[in-house]
Amino acid sequence: MLFGHLFVSLHPNCNLSMKKYLLFFMLLSVLGGWAQIADPVHFRSELNVTGTNEGEIVFTATIDPGWHVYSTDITEDGPTRATFHADKLDGIELVGKLKPRGKVKEQYEEMFGTNLRFFEGSGAFVQKIRFTKPLYSISCHLEYGACNDQMCMPPTSVEFSKSGESPQKPAEEPAKAVDTKEPAPVDAPDTLADHHAEVTVSEDSIPGDTVTALKPSADAAMDMVSLWQPITSELKAYENAASTNDMSLSWWMIFIEGLLAGFLAILTPCVWPIIPMTVSFFLKRNKDRKKAVREAVTYGLSIVVIYVLLGLLVTILFGASALNALSTNAVFNIFFALLLIVFAASFFGAFEIVLPSSWSNKIDQKSEKTTGLLSIFLMAFTLALVSFSCTGPIVGFLLVAVSTQGDIVAPTIGMLGFAIALAIPFTLFAMFPSLLKSAPKSGGWMNTVKVVLGFIELAFALKFLSVAFAVYMVPGLWGAPLKAISAFSPPMNTQDFNLYDGSVEAKYTDYDLGMAAARAEGKPVMVDFTGFGCVNCRKMEAAVWTDPKVRDLLNNKYVLISLYVDDKTKLAQPMEVTDVDGTQRTLRTVGDKWSYLERMKIGANTQPFYVLLDPATGKPLNGLRSYDEDIQEYIEFLQKGLKNYSAK
Repeated sequence: MLFGHLFVSLHPNCNLSMKKYLLFFMLLSVLGGWAQIADPVHFRSELNVTGTNEGEIVFTATIDPGWHVYSTDITEDGPTRATFHADKLDGIELVGKLKPRGKVKEQYEEMFGTNLRFFEGSGAFVQKIRFTKPLYSISCHLEYGACNDQMCMPPTSVEFSKSGESPQKPAEEPAKAVDTKEPAPVDAPDTLADHHAEVTVSEDSIPGDTVTALKPSADAAMDMVSLWQPITSELKAYENAASTNDMSLSWWMIFIEGLLAGFLAILTPCVWPIIPMTVSFFLKRNKDRKKAVREAVTYGLSIVVIYVLLGLLVTILFGASALNALSTNAVFNIFFALLLIVFAASFFGAFEIVLPSSWSNKIDQKSEKTTGLLSIFLMAFTLALVSFSCTGPIVGFLLVAVSTQGDIVAPTIGMLGFAIALAIPFTLFAMFPSLLKSAPKSGGWMNTVKVVLGFIELAFALKFLSVAFAVYMVPGLWGAPLKAISAFSPPMNTQDFNLYDGSVEAKYTDYDLGMAAARAEGKPVMVDFTGFGCVNCRKMEAAVWTDPKVRDLLNNKYVLISLYVDDKTKLAQPMEVTDVDGTQRTLRTVGDKWSYLERMKIGANTQPFYVLLDPATGKPLNGLRSYDEDIQEYIEFLQKGLKNYSAK
């Protein structure tokens, strides 16, 4: 048994099993761009009669995996809770408040400092009513909030309306004199077109030298309607052009990283001594040299398949959002830092990370009992197990590094590069055996390689630890932005005591007003779709907008418009609109209006999203930008928008 003997000779402590390392890979298996409309919650509503003059309106939700819908009894300062709103009640009166029905989970949330109650999978909300007239008519809606671990939906409404006969007529009332007067007219909900036609500009909120230029003109309404037109096709064109180049470059870099890691693994004491023994084994067992070379090549390809399957497993079980979350989650960054410290200690000689010897022995025995391609594949698998002491920390480090980049195919590409590098010497020396004579002999230099790798692992451990290290809170004592905890603090401009004067504040929180001001000033626009309760919005503002270059571009080169999709300010009148899915929807709050604009114009309904626009046409000047703390890319995003605006 070739690899059984190799395992014993190379790993005298072969019974030492590192359960923590195996647990890490189990954890990776479990944990698992372009804008799109998220639709994670599906409601159905109905009116059920429960008595002679009573009933209940039931809103039943089916919730996608990973998402949750908040219940009714949570703090007003927290996420959007479920609330019932009666738009029209005739012959009906409400009995009590909206109640949750079903399995409500409760969990403490540090960000809000309180327990939050929510549904997962399914749930229902019930509003009891009482019939007061023979005929009834009701129009109402449920407002709710939904979140997952990376994003939140804006406050969303479920409409319900019904009319008909009550289940039982109440006792007849004395006849009343007929009133011949016509009822007072009831104002109908506004329409989006009416809204555009009646837009006025507040002179108090605009610099004095631009007031005259912003006076409404005869074509103002038509101009504003055009500014609300969808631009999803234009945005996608920008995104496709940019993402093709960026993705190709990113994948090549990940492949090269894997290739370098594989070449380093070759030089370790667990792999290098095996190469000449394995090549000799193939040459000796086959008198036909061509067959020996074919088997060695097949052996190399089997190594590639084994490691690519490992990367593919992580790729399948992970999701792009989960991978992105790993890069910003404090708990996981601390875990990865400690894991890399363990890897470094193993390279320094404190201990060896090996798999149980029974695993490699069983695989080696099976390889001897089988023949053909399966036998060679099992031999390659035995190599992966035997060399785990040295390759395990390298593979683990590579998977951690590429997984936290947020690219869903990164683990597979990284493992492909690693496996190709690892397979090259077995194939090359089998084809040209004479090269073995000039190859370096095994010796103490391999331990030097391990120590160098240990320092590399230790350096990257400090990188992961820095993401959550508490010392980064110290600059906040002098008013500096706390980037490490920016998601849990309110916007800088809301602070009563703030020594930091480098923040970016939007001059406009109204889309039409901001676009009109930008036309008058001759500047492009950046629309910031955000929310008061948006965690990642605060992180972007603290980590990216505070950069001097970004701050200068946003304050001086652009007109910044921040639109809060969860603004509860009531509109002067409700607005009737046709949503992206063709359904009729009533907008009742300022937040509803900006959420509708985001869906219609850029085809998204989560935050944050940043879009650069030409204020004259409402057309995009670049692709979309979402949550990404890469400052240099954000600067390039803004500069490209300026360049495209100047070229128009």
